[in-house]
Amino acid sequence: MRNYILLLGLLVFILHPLFIFAQHCNQPDFYNSNNNITQENFNNLQELSIPVVIHLIYNESKENISDSLIANQINVLNQLYSNLITSQREAFRPITGSPKLSFNLTNTTKTKTNKISFNNGESLGVYDSPKYSHLGGVNSWNTNLYLNIWICNLDAPDQNIQSLLGYAFPPTLANDWDYTSFVSPERQGVVINYRCFLDSQYFNILAHEIGHYLGLKHIWGNSEYSCDNDDGIDDTPLSATPSYTCDFSKNTCNTGADDLPDMVENIMDYSPASCGKYFTYGQVQRMISNLVYLRPNLYTAEPGEDSVTIIEAFPNPSFGKFTVFLHTKEVPKSTLEILDLTGKIVYSTVFNNNKQLVEIPPEHYRHGLYILRLHNEKYCLTKKIQFLDR
Repeated sequence: MRNYILLLGLLVFILHPLFIFAQHCNQPDFYNSNNNITQENFNNLQELSIPVVIHLIYNESKENISDSLIANQINVLNQLYSNLITSQREAFRPITGSPKLSFNLTNTTKTKTNKISFNNGESLGVYDSPKYSHLGGVNSWNTNLYLNIWICNLDAPDQNIQSLLGYAFPPTLANDWDYTSFVSPERQGVVINYRCFLDSQYFNILAHEIGHYLGLKHIWGNSEYSCDNDDGIDDTPLSATPSYTCDFSKNTCNTGADDLPDMVENIMDYSPASCGKYFTYGQVQRMISNLVYLRPNLYTAEPGEDSVTIIEAFPNPSFGKFTVFLHTKEVPKSTLEILDLTGKIVYSTVFNNNKQLVEIPPEHYRHGLYILRLHNEKYCLTKKIQFLDR
């Protein structure tokens, strides 16, 4: 939601936040939601790779931006999401970190449209035209497997509508978001104004919108002019208003002796790219948690040659027992667990050596969503599963 963005909700359904690492994830402390991520366990984060599909939709030639500009923006995005440089301000150096995500451009489509602008004002959240070919846009690739990014004209078509730089929706069931913010699978992804690829002050907009896509809110909690609203992240200081400049003296919420100024250098503020380029550890924790649990098929990792490449549970959803199957030459000794959405382990068993198939009887869970987790000393894999009552 960046500068004048469409926001659709605040808080109804709560999913217990669990933090998980793709490597060394058998360490219990990483699953304890009461533990904050620190530099020590942040260093154990393994880089996760996300495939990206670009849908460029243009009406005028100026909107048909070049492949080199797209490649440059992907490079900037990777720099911001793998940034190992801490904030330049002393107050924020201990809490700035990187999610260590890499974005790999898989494909770019370019489509000419007869629409002058895709900015429909408030109806944008209803029609979401860039994502549908019959509305002048382009249909998404499988949003479970690819981060879809639509580049188009989001300028205001008339004086009664504000221009947009971009918008995105959080993962379904993401913590601290109202249910009205959750959208159907084909609408998952990021829409961004083509101008953000032309003006360097907007080079952090895509990173900002992907932050929303991974479940982050604005640092002022999406409710301006109030210090009572928060983004749900413990280590981002309270802020009452967006920042449109790099004003490091800004402090809109004085909380007393341990007060911190507004974190204008945070990517989830509205600050220009010259300063808005950092995440906090808490934001990293939230993004990785949402990625692993709510977008589990989106990313890949490289834990080693002996790793499991695919974990399957079928049938899914299931009315009875689940069968778990691993596609791999050999399975290292691993623990297979089922967790409910509070983080409680409701079932646990062990894979040994060449064992590749396990059947889990239904008495271990009731109707609802669960997380299937397989982990060992080298890596961890997760998958959403659902059990339905007959």
